Amino acid sequence: MTNIEEKGYAEKVKFVRYNKYSDAVKKSNIAEFKSIIQMGQTAIESILFTNAGAAVAFFSSFYQQYENFSRCKSETA
Repeated sequence: MTNIEEKGYAEKVKFVRYNKYSDAVKKSNIAEFKSIIQMGQTAIESILFTNAGAAVAFFSSFYQQYENFSRCKSETA
């Protein structure tokens, strides 16, 4: 193998290794991106459920206070 052939072979090997490494990085970046999106979706869902639960609690408390107020108002009238 001559020096020129050896350099050409080395370049081919570098390119193949780079492609394999590049593919691995792309796959890992896609997996990381998907996991970040899933984390964000989970956070949004938990925030919505928490806020929905708080809203239900607030409105039930408000409704109870309204019933007590209307009951007191009808008793005094």
